[in-house]
Amino acid sequence: MDLLKATSEFFADDSPLKNAVEYGGGRYEERPQQTAMAEKIAEVLNKGEHLCVEAPTGIGKSFAYLVPALFYAHSRKETVLVSTHTISLQEQLIEKDLHILKNLLPFEINAVLAKGRGNYVCLKRLFAAHQDPDEMLFSNDTYVDDIDRIAKFCKDDQESHDGSRTAITPIPSFKAWHAVNCAVGTCSAGHCSHFNDCYLQKARRKLSKADIIVANHSLLFADLAMKNEPNNELKEGVLPQYEVVILDEGHSIEETASTHFGFRLSVPGFFYMLKKIYDPKYKKGIISAKFYASEHKKAVEHLQKAAESFFSKILDWVLPQKENPLRYTVPGHIPNMLRDELDTVRNLMNEILKVEKDPDKKTQLKGLLLDLTEFAINLEAFLDMTVEGFVYWFELSGYDKQQLIFQGVPIEVHDILKPVLFHNDFKTIITSATLAVKNDLNYYLKRIGGEKDVNKMILSSPFDFQKQVELFIPFEMPSPKDYKNFMEKVAEHISTFMLKTKGRAFILFTSYKMLRETAETLEDFFKKEGIQLLIQGGDYSRKVMIKKFKEDVSSVIFGTSSFWAGVDVPGEALSCVIIVKLPFSVPTHPLNAARFEKIEKQRKSPFQVYSLPEAVLKFRQGFGRLIRTKDDNGIIVVLDNRIIKSGYGRTFLDSIPECKRTMF
Repeated sequence: MDLLKATSEFFADDSPLKNAVEYGGGRYEERPQQTAMAEKIAEVLNKGEHLCVEAPTGIGKSFAYLVPALFYAHSRKETVLVSTHTISLQEQLIEKDLHILKNLLPFEINAVLAKGRGNYVCLKRLFAAHQDPDEMLFSNDTYVDDIDRIAKFCKDDQESHDGSRTAITPIPSFKAWHAVNCAVGTCSAGHCSHFNDCYLQKARRKLSKADIIVANHSLLFADLAMKNEPNNELKEGVLPQYEVVILDEGHSIEETASTHFGFRLSVPGFFYMLKKIYDPKYKKGIISAKFYASEHKKAVEHLQKAAESFFSKILDWVLPQKENPLRYTVPGHIPNMLRDELDTVRNLMNEILKVEKDPDKKTQLKGLLLDLTEFAINLEAFLDMTVEGFVYWFELSGYDKQQLIFQGVPIEVHDILKPVLFHNDFKTIITSATLAVKNDLNYYLKRIGGEKDVNKMILSSPFDFQKQVELFIPFEMPSPKDYKNFMEKVAEHISTFMLKTKGRAFILFTSYKMLRETAETLEDFFKKEGIQLLIQGGDYSRKVMIKKFKEDVSSVIFGTSSFWAGVDVPGEALSCVIIVKLPFSVPTHPLNAARFEKIEKQRKSPFQVYSLPEAVLKFRQGFGRLIRTKDDNGIIVVLDNRIIKSGYGRTFLDSIPECKRTMF
């Protein structure tokens, strides 16, 4: 098969898409940008090269990469992996786009959605929890009821669902699910009596036969990390081998990789892990039975008490400093007071493993020992700051901000990603609607290690922004540094524009503090005007907020970071986007501070090299929320007049499409 020819013919005047009523919600329209992108992907796949494409909203980028990818998979008998950041895009690819292409292409398509193992119920663990709930760490009947409900769900009809948490309505509590899912270290695979019925194994068998696999970035990086371990000679991972990787929503790669290649230690999670081994208060846990030696139980109890004292002292040190997150900068400043206790429990668990006869108990013990060892290694790495190129900080989480988290992440990921993404045995295609700064992809590619190895392509938008968008910019506006006066004007201008649009708006903030204060100020105004106010971090999840927003055109969403990108609301429901403040990242955050220090050592400006381009990319994402189709129109309001009064403001304006501008 001539890959380029087949791709070009598919998007020609007589494209099969013309017969697909479902395409785009209606009649197919030829899109030159879509064809150009598809042909470029076919070209680089033929050559065995990599490609980065900025593909603006409206060109139909998913079809542009799926069609050549499917032709490639079919002709070469090889597997293509498509990775996304959001669940919504994964669902769109599987349920809509690939479903349409299955009916249009002249060959069969086997597309499978890949999920992490923790998404599936483990029948062995479920059976144990259901039979003997006292063995589990459930503090009330709610969790026991959840286990009963999961058991009934699995028993009723195993073939009608995939055994994942999201298939159960309502979704079980996290604590109950955590007790019965396919956790790492709990699987005995072929030795398990439930192996043939196992949901995880069924999913893996489907993946092994797939032409195209749809996954998320976290699962992809977990797979790549495992396959690139030095002692993994067979290159086995959590996913089958693939020859092409397409990363959609590529703007989130750096953030996801930073999280994945670092570590996060949760103190509440650590205590929960200890209780799974042995809970002295309730005499529960895997070694709670009488035939386990009392010295083992005492060792776990001693570790628990030592940990309570140790972490309490750290919390007492962190809280008064009123910085959250708080950077940790001096190796060994906090001595590791748990080293001996952790080693003792690990050694005792190894002794138990040598004599344990029950294969299921042995598997569970191995899993807990693995978790405990990983915690011990990472705690040591954190306190002594042993991993070169990492930044470390304490974080306080939970409603009361009393739950301690230890975080360690790489300051930069380009050197990690370069060999993984661009010097491997597969071709890499990266795409997103917003990757360029001032029409240049080099900044983005340098951040992920691909500046020298990747073909580049920037496509024009199919939308007429001059007709569809009016940009409002305030001439007289207090500086954001003059916080009180700035916030008063923010509330005033939001109410003015909401009277004009009758709601139908996204108000995008850069901090929860600013969001909450504005919401409190305008609460009575929105009630008086009959406008439903939906607040991120309030009563509804992000998904429910968007659903309610679409159902009620007289509604407004107050959102922070996750609403700047990955939210698609076409039509009249969204007619106004207000960007309260230019989205510069917080310079005092430990990760940003560490990056600034690294740039300063190179005698460069952190603002010009990092802060400004990052803010421009996020600004473009916020701008892109408004126009999703050729029929959309509306207004964008920027309440931060640094966009016209600062020397760098032109960079923001030059990075968005030309549109009508109005000063107010």
